Amino acid sequence: MRFCDLRAGGHVEEQEGLLLAQKAENDARSSMRTVEPSQPCARTDAVPIKVLNICETAKGGPASYFLVLERSTADMATHVFLVPDAHAQDLELESEILDFRDPGRSFRRLFRLLIAASRAMRTVEPDVVFFHSTFTLPIMLVLRAFFASGRFIYCAHGWAAERYGKGTAKRRLVSLIEGTLAGISDVVVNISQTDQLYATSSHYLGRHHLIENAVLDVTCRRTGNRVNADDKTLDLLFVGRFDYQKGVDLLLEAFSRVALMRDDIRLHLVGAPVVTQSPLAMRELEHPRIVEHGWLKADQLQARYAEADLVIVPSRWEGFGLVVAESFRAGTPVMVSDRGALPGLVEQSRTGFVVPLSVGDLVKALSALSLEELAGMRRACRRTYEERFHSDRFGAQMKQLLQDLVAR
Repeated sequence: MRFCDLRAGGHVEEQEGLLLAQKAENDARSSMRTVEPSQPCARTDAVPIKVLNICETAKGGPASYFLVLERSTADMATHVFLVPDAHAQDLELESEILDFRDPGRSFRRLFRLLIAASRAMRTVEPDVVFFHSTFTLPIMLVLRAFFASGRFIYCAHGWAAERYGKGTAKRRLVSLIEGTLAGISDVVVNISQTDQLYATSSHYLGRHHLIENAVLDVTCRRTGNRVNADDKTLDLLFVGRFDYQKGVDLLLEAFSRVALMRDDIRLHLVGAPVVTQSPLAMRELEHPRIVEHGWLKADQLQARYAEADLVIVPSRWEGFGLVVAESFRAGTPVMVSDRGALPGLVEQSRTGFVVPLSVGDLVKALSALSLEELAGMRRACRRTYEERFHSDRFGAQMKQLLQDLVAR
């Protein structure tokens, strides 16, 4: 991959920012209401579609999504990724990567992303601009005011409003904001049936298109036999950010209770805090049967999936849950919470378990696990990956969407 630094500096950054803000204030309202279509792009099959991907965070799920997006559309699209500098080195991509200075989540961070994105629009001259996650919505709004002829795709990677309780004022406000701003794009990509249903039932603006998430295939997997037949320890695995959303605090509390009842269980943690520090108890992290691995490279992570007997996804909300697809790819069953899109990914007692999100329910479910039952699910998990979550299906749908978009 090739890195380019789009970090703004000093007075130039401030001057550009003021100009952008002034023009955005004048044009944003009319741009939101009506986006005039540009002239159709003239191209041949020999000319790849140039896609600029803009994201505010690239840890965890977004990084996996970018890899699938890049590889599965490589025969007809070239990608450029604009990401925070703190995340750029961790991306295992072959595409060009642009970065911007990341001072942490704040208005200043969005300002730097806006400046870097506007420069990238001029230097890359993309056919399509792909905006990822909620915090790129204001960036898309301003860029639409300046580059009205661009082809814009937006993907929420899980609608933000679903994080809040039904009927709450905060949920209504967030729904109004993201549902309105989503309409600035030419097309909205929803990553799960749950996201698609929520957007349409909440009357979100824009043309919504379902392309369910997927992961690239690899060969490191087992379908039934344990790596070490003499080891009867039940290995659990958590993969993801140690953030409030992911529910790792609930899993740790539940595991500490289960570990008092059975001595044949072990928990592996892959990841680290990214967005918000989850209230992790240090005494639980220091448990002799909890193993921390930090973030792992793709091949190391896949080996960890294959060696696990069960993957746990106790998220409080989830637009999809790439960990589920990655686990099925290795033939490993998954225990998920009953929140967001997760219940729709797992077939109860065939490819895993759906458990109500509470410490008590997790304790009950973990206490009842058996190696024999989990081993019997592995072939069904792999088949589910091949039939539903394979990157070939994702690539075919995404390429068709890109071709239709530039041909309009």
